[in-house]
Amino acid sequence: MQGFRSPDNLKVENTPHPTEPGQRVLTLRYQLESKGTSALLTPTFIPAEAIDMPGYSLMASPTLYPGQTVRAAVFAAEKNSASVAIGIQLQSYGEEDKLVAIHGPRQNLPPGETIQLEWQVPDLGGAPIAHVGISISSHEPADGVIHLDHLSWHGSPHVTFRRPFASAKMWKRQWVDAADFFEDEFGEAFRVIQNRGRGMVITGTREWTDYSVRASITPHLVKAFGLAARVQGLERFYALLLSNRKTIKLIKRLHGQILLAEQEFAWKFGQPYRLQITVKGSQILVSVDGALTFKVEDLDRPLSGGGIALVCEEGRIGTDEVSVEPAFL
Repeated sequence: MQGFRSPDNLKVENTPHPTEPGQRVLTLRYQLESKGTSALLTPTFIPAEAIDMPGYSLMASPTLYPGQTVRAAVFAAEKNSASVAIGIQLQSYGEEDKLVAIHGPRQNLPPGETIQLEWQVPDLGGAPIAHVGISISSHEPADGVIHLDHLSWHGSPHVTFRRPFASAKMWKRQWVDAADFFEDEFGEAFRVIQNRGRGMVITGTREWTDYSVRASITPHLVKAFGLAARVQGLERFYALLLSNRKTIKLIKRLHGQILLAEQEFAWKFGQPYRLQITVKGSQILVSVDGALTFKVEDLDRPLSGGGIALVCEEGRIGTDEVSVEPAFL
């Protein structure tokens, strides 16, 4: 079942494929009233029942983000009573972390026919996507069976992480917290504090490959700070770091720390710096305040994919937005 459920308590089964021996499909048996709608969904982030899980809290990043393209194939049984409208549906966390439905374009699915669905996820104002699946609707009473052959998504995200709702908290929990303090109560949407060593807050997935990440970050009494890309964990990433108030460098963490580029750069506490890292294939481009600083090609065991992170070493940094978009070199 791979986590697929129907919030309308419709019957969902994993069944043999009707026409392809050895293959299987998800089968949904529906019975719609006039102007009825139902959905079949699977989680892409912390589900609502786990938000306040006692004991150890669940930490996770979403698997689906705005800018990525969702694709699905759906076909209908020949004995269905009538055509139904099928579309991709999302649920995101909205005001007070209530689930909000977002619908993609719908297509008509007659009995015995197959349709291919494709939809690029729109900007959601910083709200995380909690579920993805398909919706079924009809303007008249209808009953029957449809089969979900596959559902997937791909591509680099095009998303800006920011504070979307003052009364919600799930927008911030899409970042995995590996710092001493990760706060949003004092004006800045993302405030990272690390007392000793290197702290990070991370989001994204291993499937992200070629993209640009940028943020305007303000340092406060910090030893070093910056952005990381293709983050695969606390010891596997590329990072642009401003350090010791006089240096800018590009590093790779992989079985230790590897210096890829470095130069003098005088920076000041309390002054925001617009940082950007672009990764495409083996190339890494770094810019500060709009000026290209480093262009490096990493051919020695390059990191091929991963998420993003804010990095803080022994001090405090803050920013209100972090943006990710497909890479254009």
